[in-house]
Amino acid sequence: MIPRNVPLYRIRKAKEMLLEPGSRIQDVARKAGYQNMNSFNRMFKKFSGITPSEFRKQAVSFHTS
Repeated sequence: MIPRNVPLYRIRKAKEMLLEPGSRIQDVARKAGYQNMNSFNRMFKKFSGITPSEFRKQAVSFHTS
């Protein structure tokens, strides 16, 4: 894997984990390799255009509609 793709890979895995019922954003960030929530939120928004909590809200509303 090319190193510049590592952050994107980590965010993709975080998105998968955020869809799991009962997962906490702090735990997802840690499992994705981020020790700092600010860094996780910043990178997530950079690659997704939204915050992790916004992503989760959109995913929940999509799955319930």
